[in-house]
Amino acid sequence: MIVEPERYIETFVRAGADFLTVHAEACPHLNRTLHQIREAGAKAGVALNPSTAPETIEWVLDDLDLALVMSTRSFKPVRWPVRWPVSLAG
Repeated sequence: MIVEPERYIETFVRAGADFLTVHAEACPHLNRTLHQIREAGAKAGVALNPSTAPETIEWVLDDLDLALVMSTRSFKPVRWPVRWPVSLAG
């Protein structure tokens, strides 16, 4: 999840993105952001955290090409490289 995703729409589309999915929780003007994605030439999607009610996006369903319900809550961005613990037990 990024803050103010509308600031990056043009950049992602110029880089070749065909679909852009934004978090409903990160967009105070979700309808405007979805229209901006479509105007840039991409298909528009919305992601919901598990704790967010589906009714949150009911009013923009006609503007969506994709709705994603996350199975885990998104967290703050991590710094790379990330060293994930690896288990070889099996």
